[in-house]
Amino acid sequence: MKPYLFLILVFIGIKAKAQSSVLTTADSLYASGNYTAAINNYAKLGTTNASLQIARAYHAIGNYDKAIAEYKNVLIKKNTSELPRFELGKLLSKVNKDSLALSEFMVLIKNNPKNPEYFYNAGSITEKLGDSDKALIDYKKAVLIDSTHLRSLFRIGRYYVARKEVDSVFKYVDKGLRFYENDVSLINLKALAFFNNYQYTESIPLFERLIALGEANKAHIHNKLAYSYYKLYEFEKALESYRNVLKLQALNPDPTTYTNMAEVFRKDSQLDSAKVYVQKAIDELVVVLDTEYGMLAGIAREQNQLGEALKYYRLAAYEAPEQLKYAYQICAVGEAYYKDVKLNLKCYVDLKKQIKNNELNSYFDALADKRITELKTQISENGG
Repeated sequence: MKPYLFLILVFIGIKAKAQSSVLTTADSLYASGNYTAAINNYAKLGTTNASLQIARAYHAIGNYDKAIAEYKNVLIKKNTSELPRFELGKLLSKVNKDSLALSEFMVLIKNNPKNPEYFYNAGSITEKLGDSDKALIDYKKAVLIDSTHLRSLFRIGRYYVARKEVDSVFKYVDKGLRFYENDVSLINLKALAFFNNYQYTESIPLFERLIALGEANKAHIHNKLAYSYYKLYEFEKALESYRNVLKLQALNPDPTTYTNMAEVFRKDSQLDSAKVYVQKAIDELVVVLDTEYGMLAGIAREQNQLGEALKYYRLAAYEAPEQLKYAYQICAVGEAYYKDVKLNLKCYVDLKKQIKNNELNSYFDALADKRITELKTQISENGG
């Protein structure tokens, strides 16, 4: 072997070993989530696969513009490569560039019409663009290729539930449940189809099954289960389900739940209980408008309409008596409006009676004390 050829081979071997070492380091950094360091190492390699990893790393750290640019660079070098185009299409949809995303999936479908994921994603994007009928065609194509494609079966089932086409719901949902009997999304669709078709006897075991499968934290399931029991005159079970709804609404009860419970009690001839829950619904429905009244008062004050401002501050104080700022503003605006020193003094004295001895109210306490002292001085000086 000629000496120069030997040196070339040695150089190639050294370069390959160095690149292998950089690639190993880059892959390790990427796998451990150190994406920025991984990008710096992949950049040293200059290969198409390294560019793909750079795109994935940018995606992982949330720099979507650079990720998209890297994916496009990969496709310039390897235009027929499906994986980077697939990842690019999903990313474009993620950042709401749906028309561009759909174009990528159309290319993928053209090059490989036997991949159900391509049709599913095309359908999903088309649905985002507002054409659910066209999306349905793509979902059905995905199912034709793979009869167990659960996400497509769910989207088809959901389409038919919305249109109350019960037979079509069961046709596709049951396909999925034969493959995976505990798919909660599909069970929910089937339960809704029965429920919307007034088939409460059939919907109840499905809603109960959803709860058993870990969906007990979903208020809408308990709500529909309760209503199904109610329609079948199983009042105690209906009430128990509504109580479960209230547990989930502990921090923010929905007045409708109380109304529904009142209706169950009424149907069961428990009229006193029905009255109690109607009142609970009314109590929850009360709207507090102090903020809005306070805004109207402030606007009136800026327009120098002091009588109007006082009216709205009083309404705000009535709505939220614990908010002392409104009581204080009544006194402050009253000074300018009434110009009656003794009347104004009484207002601040009454305000003091409302103020409790705590840090939250110390600001208004100090203001009231200051004005009481000043007004008393003014009255004394005027011989009052």
